[in-house]
Amino acid sequence: MTRQNIKKRAAELSKQNSETGIFAAAVPGVLSALTGLLSPFAQGGFLIGKNKVFLDIARQGSGKLEDIFVGFKSINTYTKGLLLHIIKSLYLAVGTALLIVPGIILRLRFLFAELIMADENITALEALEKSRYLTKNRMDEVFTFELSFLPWFLLGMIPILGWVLMAVYIIPYYKIALAAYYSTLKDEAIRTAERKANFRYPGGTPTRKRLDAGAAAAQQNFAQQQAYAQQQAYQQQQAYYGYQTAQQQSVQPQDEQQ
Repeated sequence: MTRQNIKKRAAELSKQNSETGIFAAAVPGVLSALTGLLSPFAQGGFLIGKNKVFLDIARQGSGKLEDIFVGFKSINTYTKGLLLHIIKSLYLAVGTALLIVPGIILRLRFLFAELIMADENITALEALEKSRYLTKNRMDEVFTFELSFLPWFLLGMIPILGWVLMAVYIIPYYKIALAAYYSTLKDEAIRTAERKANFRYPGGTPTRKRLDAGAAAAQQNFAQQQAYAQQQAYQQQQAYYGYQTAQQQSVQPQDEQQ
C-alpha cells in the first residue's frame, strides 16, 4: 500500500470514527496536562490504550472508546507503558541535546514503538528494538511519511482555530495513518522473513535474533527432508531390485523345465 493510499484511507476512517478518534487523541493529553508533574505517569498509562484504539480503527474500521483505559487494568501493563514512555523520552532528549539531526533520527527509528507495544505483549526494550528493525533501511521513506504531515501540523499552530482543528481532525488523522503504515510495514517484514528463511513465524515481526534462529531451523528442516527423501528413494530402489530378483528366480525354474 502506497503512502497516498494509506493517507486516503486514514482520512476516510478518521471521518467515520470522529468521536472515537477525538476521544482517544484528546483525553490523554487533557488529563496529562491537568496532572502537572504527574504527566509522565498519566501518559504511560494511556500509551497502550490510545494506540490500541487507533490500531483497531486502521485494521478493523472501528475502535472501542473503553480501550483507551486498557493500560490501567493491571500493574504489569501500566509499568510497560510507563517504562516505554520514559525510555523513549530519554532517548529523544539525549539525541536532541547532542544535535537536532540525531534527535530526528532517533524519533524516526522509534516511531512505531508505542504501536508495537499496543499490538504485542512485549517489554519496552523489545518494542524499541522492533521499531528499529521495521525502520531499518527505510529511514528516507519514514521521513517522507512524517514530512507529508508537516503542513497539517503547521496549520494546527494557528491560535484557537488551528488548536481546535488539531484536536478534532489532525491528530486522529495522523495517528490512524501511522497505525495503518505500521501494519503495512509489519506485514511486509513478516512476509520477507518467511520468504528468506523459508520459515513461518507464529506471531509478531521477527527480530534479527529470531530471524537467524528461524533460518537455522529452516535449514535443519530442509536437511531432514533431504535425508528422508534419500531414505525413501533407497527403500524404493531396494524394493524394486528385490522385485526384479524375485521375478528372475520365478522365471529360471520355468526355463529349466522347458
